[in-house]
Amino acid sequence: MAFIWFIYAAWLMLIIFLTVQAIGVKRDTEPHLLQSFGLMFAIIAAFLLPRLPIFDFVNFAPVGTVLGGIGAAITIAGMALLVWARQALGRNWSQTVSAKQEHELVRSGPYSRLRHPMY
Repeated sequence: MAFIWFIYAAWLMLIIFLTVQAIGVKRDTEPHLLQSFGLMFAIIAAFLLPRLPIFDFVNFAPVGTVLGGIGAAITIAGMALLVWARQALGRNWSQTVSAKQEHELVRSGPYSRLRHPMY
C-alpha cells in the first residue's frame, strides 16, 4: 500500500511541474477552457474514486513488495519520459492537442526516436 502513496505523490509533483512549466508557452490558436476543466475533473476522479468503499471489489489480488516496486519503477520511468518530452517541446507544448501560434516541428530529445513520447 505504501507504493500507491508514493505513486500518488509522484503524480502530484508531476502535475505541479507541468502547471508551472505551462507558464509562458505559446498561445493556442483556439481556446480550450472546457477541455482543461474536463482534464482536471478526470485527474481528481482518478485519485478519489478508487478510495470509495464501493470500489473495494477492484482490489481482488494483493500486490506484494516486488510487484509494487516494479509498478512504481515503471510509473516513474514513464513520468521521466513525459518530463523529457515536455522539455523538448519547450514553448510548443499544449495541454490539449492544438496548433500554436508560430508552431514548430520538434525533432530533438525523445522526438528524435519516438513518434509520440508523451502518450
